[in-house]
Amino acid sequence: MTVLVTGATGRAGWHVARLLQERGHQVRAAVRDVGATGPWDAAVTFSFTDPATWDAAFTGVDRMFLMRPPQIGNVKRDMLPALERARQLGVRRMVLLSLQGAEHNPVVPHHDLEKWLRRSGLEWTFVRAAFFMQNLSTTHAADIREHGRILLPAGRGRTAFVDVRDVAEVAALALDGDGHVGKAYTPTGSRPLTYQRLPT
Repeated sequence: MTVLVTGATGRAGWHVARLLQERGHQVRAAVRDVGATGPWDAAVTFSFTDPATWDAAFTGVDRMFLMRPPQIGNVKRDMLPALERARQLGVRRMVLLSLQGAEHNPVVPHHDLEKWLRRSGLEWTFVRAAFFMQNLSTTHAADIREHGRILLPAGRGRTAFVDVRDVAEVAALALDGDGHVGKAYTPTGSRPLTYQRLPT
């Protein structure tokens, strides 16, 4: 079985590729730079917005780890044509790295991806991840270091942080086995933290 991993050089994709390779699957990394090294058997130049890269990436692939690039907001225009081509070329299962609560929030791009997959006729699994714990030492590191807090539009909501390695484990299991088709999982931490509303 050959699995295409999009976002293979990112935090989640790298671990998904590693786990699949450890399980003995052929892993093809869809990357911008084929010179990047990682836990995969082959790398192919790929962009959702460049049709010239699609056939080489999708041909011979059975299953796919699907991750939305952060810079893509309009998935109907910039991702769905590529996914249609993947289906035409024989990709039959996609595991989507989605977002916690995406099924209830039509504003987030993941909502449209989930809706398309449900109607696609493909085998699908949604991994609706909670807030990555690793974001505290990367994306939000400067805010923590300089201000001692994280500013997010969260009101008085709660967030349970999750290790990206646990998210990758769920995705790899969904790609590897047959008991997860048509299901949605929300990997999350066990101790939610509460946000505080700042005075206006």
